[in-house]
Amino acid sequence: MVDRSEKNLGFTGESHSFYWKDTIGSWIFPSASNTEGWYYSSIIVTFIIFFGFFTILSNQKKINFFEKKLFIFSVIMILFITYYTWGKNSVLFLWSWENIPLLGSLRAWPRLNILIVPFIILLFSLSLKNLKAYFEENNKKNLDKIIKLFFLIFICCLSLQFIFYFFDYQNQYYWDFWQKKRFDAAIDYLPNILGNILKLYDGEIYILFSIFCIIFLITILSKNRLRKNITQFYTAILFLSSLELFVLSNLQWSLPEWKTKIYKIDNPLKELQNGFNSKRIIDTVKGNEYFRDNRSFNVNYPDSYGYKKHAENFDTYFQRTNGIKNINISNNDIELVKLFYGASNEAKKIFLSESLNHENIVSFVNDSKNFEKLSNFTIKIFIDEYDGNNLELEVKSEKDGWLSFIDNWDHGWMAVVNGKKVQIYKLLGSYKSIKIKKGFSKVKFQYKPW
Repeated sequence: MVDRSEKNLGFTGESHSFYWKDTIGSWIFPSASNTEGWYYSSIIVTFIIFFGFFTILSNQKKINFFEKKLFIFSVIMILFITYYTWGKNSVLFLWSWENIPLLGSLRAWPRLNILIVPFIILLFSLSLKNLKAYFEENNKKNLDKIIKLFFLIFICCLSLQFIFYFFDYQNQYYWDFWQKKRFDAAIDYLPNILGNILKLYDGEIYILFSIFCIIFLITILSKNRLRKNITQFYTAILFLSSLELFVLSNLQWSLPEWKTKIYKIDNPLKELQNGFNSKRIIDTVKGNEYFRDNRSFNVNYPDSYGYKKHAENFDTYFQRTNGIKNINISNNDIELVKLFYGASNEAKKIFLSESLNHENIVSFVNDSKNFEKLSNFTIKIFIDEYDGNNLELEVKSEKDGWLSFIDNWDHGWMAVVNGKKVQIYKLLGSYKSIKIKKGFSKVKFQYKPW
């Protein structure tokens, strides 16, 4: 989920957004696209769909009216979904962010491009049917026009591929971060010849497939004998597509050490409740163990992933990638930080402090430790009632103070003290805190985003 309190659009709208370059890459050159939302289906599929677009929409009578409407509808849906997933560059995205909390809180918006896939299949099927009609008609004049059309499509696609590849217009951050690591890991397992072929999938291979595919299509269209054997034509398309897509679609799951390990928790709610009275240490984040092993705290690698301030607080004391304490931090300070994060034997998630204005965790914990003693603070947590969305407490204090729940703030949270709704403030820019009066207080935190 995304913290809407941050000034930017968070990890969803900023780091993981599609734009025109990613969209073009998804059709002709995958390494130019963000792999979180690409839908590359092979260059020959792209050629045939664009052929269908120009021929079907130019009032050719080789396809019936219903199928033509279906083709137009599919094109409109692809355009709509494409624009919808352009993140901060899309008015639709911005409107959803502001008006639809559930949709606006999705983690990686471009993944909605999965909805485009069935429409691509539909466009390809209708375009292929239209091409087959030209085969059966066997009109040399029309076939020559189709050859020229395919060649024009090829020149346009090849020009864009050259620009992407030779002018370094690839999606370097995401491609290097994910796909190249998979290639490198696979190359280590392969003989030199296969390893060198695999390296071509970094970019060159898509240019080569464009050349292979246009030669194949022109050859088929030029030879009557080849056009008559439609089964072989379909088989060749399947073969060319498989050669392109097999590596991209299967590589990451074929290597044992790159597979996500799944852990079964018999009673996840109980584990959540135990966080109030036992160590809260999470060894892995999101289950992806191939580069985030041995993580002691649930802090992810992007800063604006819904808890930017939480991540910044963590970075003050620990290295993000491995959880090792920073050199300039003393062991005494680390013990206080571990108490705050619930990683010490004094596990707790509720603190009472005299002040809310603290620059760091150590200052806050020192305040809380002293103030809880001075105010004879006692607390009863109804742990069995806690479900992640509702927390009930009974507290006693001889002094007014700030009651802090070490759980990330979100605008959907509300708090009630002795039956009256109170304002929730932010501790250290990230955690929930409320003002309580001395004496007995019955407190309830509740998450109600709508």
